[in-house]
Amino acid sequence: MKDFTANFVSMFIADKKRRRTVRRKIKHWNELILPTDAQKMIAAATAQNLEQARKEYDLSKLREAAAKNHDLARQYIEVKKQWRRRCGGAAPLPGRFAEYDLVFAIGATCHVSSLLAFHKLRTFSSPLEWTAGTEPEFWYSKPNIWRDSRFKEKINALCNDFKDWFNPGDLRPVSHWMAKEAHQGIINTKTNIRWMHLFSNKESFELQIDKIRQKMQMRSDRLLKAIAESERVLVCWVATVGDQCCLLEAPVSDKDIKDALKKLHKKWPGKEFDFVFFEHDGRKNIYEFDRIEVAPSAYRVRSNHFFNENAYRFVASYLEHIWPEPVMAEMLDNVSLTDKLADFMKAEQG
Repeated sequence: MKDFTANFVSMFIADKKRRRTVRRKIKHWNELILPTDAQKMIAAATAQNLEQARKEYDLSKLREAAAKNHDLARQYIEVKKQWRRRCGGAAPLPGRFAEYDLVFAIGATCHVSSLLAFHKLRTFSSPLEWTAGTEPEFWYSKPNIWRDSRFKEKINALCNDFKDWFNPGDLRPVSHWMAKEAHQGIINTKTNIRWMHLFSNKESFELQIDKIRQKMQMRSDRLLKAIAESERVLVCWVATVGDQCCLLEAPVSDKDIKDALKKLHKKWPGKEFDFVFFEHDGRKNIYEFDRIEVAPSAYRVRSNHFFNENAYRFVASYLEHIWPEPVMAEMLDNVSLTDKLADFMKAEQG
């Protein structure tokens, strides 16, 4: 696969001399600029897209796929070079490690789960996904109104094996913009945790509750088992990615972060937990960020959510609606999963 991209792109160039030059330059990019795993990622992504075009027996689509991958490969390489320059040759990481056994989201919004899926770090659905806090009055229309993402309540639920996490008597539908489309907003009146994408808008809350409660129990059990099977775990929190002039997530306090780490280590002694909190700072430029250590394994990463970077689609092109924010995308792009949970996931799916 090493020469695949160079050979395939150059085959559409008629002039022999130019063809050799293009092939040599593409090989040069792959060998001298990209690390080994990035080469593999590019080869795999290119092969996957071209194979799909081949299956459809359409030469125009085949050419289109080749051109698209060539252009995105070049952009991806340039972005990686830019990050190396900015970070003194090091790949920026969200936590302490480049590999984790398990990565899962803890809010503050649904966007974080899509980001993890985009970077192939989300292996199953967690009970903590798609959750947020209650919406203060006028949160969508007035500036500088903050929303509590209920981080502390979620950590308590996790460390308490999700006991009483989803009691039907504590749940009620609430008015929410998603209800106009596909989903109902549901709130837990005891914890003030809200689910935005759990209940369909096509049926009443009462008709769905038993089925969804079983689903939540399965997700809760699976997350607890996965943590028990893991040694290194990364927990991700992402502030709202959108109109930051009015949609603001209250930062999780240093105290709550430190308390959370203590509770997790008490519940699962000997395991390594890392936290990353991706927070918005509209003053940052496209490649600027602050990485602040709150505790020995917990970090705030502050960058500007308004920017996006299309180049990352080359290695994660299957979620087209996600626009990766540069700092989040680069950091998560540098993280991968070990195969420690592979057998566990096979058993769960079986």
